[in-house]
Amino acid sequence: MNVFADIRQLPTSNRSIRLENRSALLRRWRFTQSGQLLDPSREQYLFPEQRDLLRMLEVMSEAEVVQLADCGTPLFQIQLRLTDFSLEACAKRSTTDLLEEESRQESFLALAARLDSVRTSFQQACLLFNLSHNEAAWISRFCPQELHLLARDPAMVLVPAVNPAYFIASATRKLTSVERTVLGSVARGRAAAMH
Repeated sequence: MNVFADIRQLPTSNRSIRLENRSALLRRWRFTQSGQLLDPSREQYLFPEQRDLLRMLEVMSEAEVVQLADCGTPLFQIQLRLTDFSLEACAKRSTTDLLEEESRQESFLALAARLDSVRTSFQQACLLFNLSHNEAAWISRFCPQELHLLARDPAMVLVPAVNPAYFIASATRKLTSVERTVLGSVARGRAAAMH
C-alpha cells in the first residue's frame, strides 16, 4: 500500500495530519521492536507521557500500527514553549545520539506542519491542531530554518493529544478511518480537559 498515493487527493493539512500520525506511531513502534531498553528517566525524556502507549505498541504488528494511525485527527501535539529563544544557543545543541536526532526531526516536522497550516488558515490551524491563538501567533513568527533550530529544544517534543482510550479502542475494535477520526476528536477534547 502506497500511503502517499492513497491520501494525495486530501487537502494539505489533512495529509499532514495523517502522515504525522503514521510516522510518529511507526517511530515509536520501531523503537519498541528494536529491543533497546531505556532507563525510565531517558524514556520519559524521549517519549514523555507515553509509557502505556509504548507498551501497547510493543505487542502490535506494523499493519495494526498503520491502521491505528489512519485518523484525520492529530494524535500528537507538540509542547510549545512560548518564549524568546536564542537561536544561536539552539544551534550549539548537537547530539550524536540517534534516538535524540530522530526526536528532533520529528519535532521539526511537527513544527513545520503547524506553521504551514497557520499560514494557510489561521483559524483552521487552531481548530485542527488544537492551538491557542497565542501558540498559533508564536509559531507564525518563525521560518523553517529557525524551526529546525527550535526543534533542538528537548522540551518541545511530541506527546499524545488524545487520551489513552483512543489507542485502546482503535487497537481492539474494527473501526473505519472516519470512525477513528470521530473517536480521536472526542478523545482529544477529553485529553485537553484532563490537563
